Amino acid sequence: MTTLRQKSSKPTWLIDMDYNFTPNMMAYAKYARGYRAATIAPNVAAPLNLVDPEKVDSFEVGFKSSFHGAMPGTFNVAAFYNDFSNQQLQVGFNAVQGSGQSSTAAPVNAGKSEIYGLEAEASISPFEGMMLSGSYTYLHTEIKSVPDTLLTYSDPNFTLAAPFIVGDPEVLSPKHKFTVSAKYTLPLDASVGQVSFGIDYTYRTKMLVNYIDRENPNPAIAAFSTLPSLGLLNLNFGWNSIAGSPVDLSVFATNVTKEKYYTYAAGLGSPEVGFETASVGEPRMYGMRLKVHFGN
Repeated sequence: MTTLRQKSSKPTWLIDMDYNFTPNMMAYAKYARGYRAATIAPNVAAPLNLVDPEKVDSFEVGFKSSFHGAMPGTFNVAAFYNDFSNQQLQVGFNAVQGSGQSSTAAPVNAGKSEIYGLEAEASISPFEGMMLSGSYTYLHTEIKSVPDTLLTYSDPNFTLAAPFIVGDPEVLSPKHKFTVSAKYTLPLDASVGQVSFGIDYTYRTKMLVNYIDRENPNPAIAAFSTLPSLGLLNLNFGWNSIAGSPVDLSVFATNVTKEKYYTYAAGLGSPEVGFETASVGEPRMYGMRLKVHFGN
C-alpha cells in the first residue's frame, strides 16, 4: 500500500487604491495574490501524482467614467497582468496497451505562465429611448516554462497525451472578443406599457481548445484542437406592464444566422486513441416568456 500526503498553505491578499478626479470619473490600481492548494493525482505515477500549489500575482489598473448632458453614457477601461507560478493545468494520460489501465486525466504543474490583456466597455444614448453599448477584450496567454518532471515523465502504464509546450497559449482563451448591442424603447404613455426592441452581436476569434488533438495525423481529428472564429446574433422584444397590467412579455431569437459550432472538445484525439467528442453549440432558437407580478 502506498500513502500519499500533500500539505500547503500560502497567504493571499488584495491591495486596492482608488482616486476620484470628479464624482463621475475615477482611476484605480490593485494588486492581488491568488493561491490554489496543492493536490494529489493518485491515478498516475510519481512524480506527477503530487501537484504543487499554484500561485498568481495579479496586477490591474483601470479608469471608470460616466457623463451626462445631451448624450449621456459611460466609458470604462482596464489593463491587467497575471503572473503564474506552478499553474495547474489538466493533461491526458493514455493507457498503454496491455497495462490493464484506463485512460485518464489529471492536473499537472506548468512551471511559469502569464496572462495579460485589456478590457474596454462603453455606452451612449444618442437620443431619448436609444441605448448603444459595446465591449472589447484583448487577451494574451502564454506558457513560459515546463518543468523537467513533465518532460522526462516515464510510466509503464501511461503515456502523456501530447501535453502543452513552451509558447503555447492557455486553452479556451480567444485573443480578441467584442460585443455590440442596441436597445430602443418606444416613447409611449405609461398606460400602454414599456415596449422595447433589442439586438446584440458577439464575436470572438479562433481559440485553442485542447493540446492533444493537434498531434493526431488525421486532419479531421487534429482540427478539433482549435475552434474557429465565431459570431452570434441575438434579437429580443419586450413589453412590460402590458396596457397597464401586471404582465410582462418578452420574445427572443438566439443564433439568428443559424451558426453551427462547437463549444468544447474533450481532447481525446491523441494518435493512440484516434477519436474525439465535442459539445455542440446551441442552435437557432425562438421563444417567449410571460411574467405576472402579484401584490404591490
